[in-house]
Parts: sequence; C-alpha cells; structure tokens
Amino acid sequence: DGVVDIYAELLHQSEEGDGVVCHLLSSRQGRLGEWTAANRSVLTTLTDLEVKQGEALDFATVCRGDPKGDTYQWAPTITMKSAEMPGMAGMAKRWDARSNFLNPDRMPQPLGPWEELAQVLLLSNEFIWVE
Repeated sequence: DGVVDIYAELLHQSEEGDGVVCHLLSSRQGRLGEWTAANRSVLTTLTDLEVKQGEALDFATVCRGDPKGDTYQWAPTITMKSAEMPGMAGMAKRWDARSNFLNPDRMPQPLGPWEELAQVLLLSNEFIWVE
C-alpha cells in the first residue's frame, strides 16, 4: 500500500491523424484519468494517488475516430516516495515504462556455442573453489 505520483508526456505529432485518447484505469478505483492529444503534446500527471497491494493500474490508448496517422508516444513513470529503490538508499522507488519494459526488437540474442561453453566453465567447481 502507498501513494504514487504518475507523470508522462503524451505526444501525437502526426498531422494526418485525428488524435488519440489515453486512459489510466485502476482495478480498484475505476477510471483515474483521461487525456486527448491531436498533433500536440499533453502532460499527463496524477499526484498523491493512493494504491493498495494487488491493485492493477492499466494505461490504455485508443484512436478517436480513424486510426490512420495516429502514431503516438506515451511512456508513464510511476514514483512511490514511501519506498526506496533496491540498493539505492534515499531514492524513491520508480517504475519507468521507457526503460522497464522490453522492446521486442531489442530482445537479447541467445548465447553462441563458445559463449555457452565459457558460461559452463565459469560455473564449474574448478572456478568456484580456491585451494
């Protein structure tokens, strides 16, 4: 349980599209926010939002009428001041959509045969025990 702040910039730069509508929904509290952007930038912020353990926050985006040209960017950051980042004393806990969610185009490549062999050797007893 705690209190969070949510901040993001909703960016819709296409002159062709009619814009997008972004929603922030809570499994416990329902709709918390709605923002519309059409060929402009909009700040989407919510402060002092009380959340409970197990509550889901969903960030949803829909096109307004025609999906053509409705490319957008929206990467919310959630900050909980009452919790600290692991190993970073004094720094508020943060979840950043831009850095905490993996782009499928940037998936890590599997290890090659030589890399797998090196990994196995590093995990073997000969490297673990020093006599």
